[in-house]
Amino acid sequence: MLRGMVEAESKTGEVFGTKRLSAVLETCREYDLSTARHCTIDALELHSTGTPRAEDQTSMVIEVWITATGSIDRFSGLGWTALG
Repeated sequence: MLRGMVEAESKTGEVFGTKRLSAVLETCREYDLSTARHCTIDALELHSTGTPRAEDQTSMVIEVWITATGSIDRFSGLGWTALG
């Protein structure tokens, strides 16, 4: 769950975007949730360095384990991270 993160702009006006977010999450997929959250925040801050936030940025990270049959085995999550 995200709010304000994919819309975050760089100095040139390029948005962080869902493709960049997906790529960051893919590189962090082997890490625990806390590390994945920090990885995402670091990438967002690097992208938008020198640009004021247009709005608050909020995330919630959830990890889901799927069984071989496709049903949810279990899940865990981290609370809200609000930047702004």
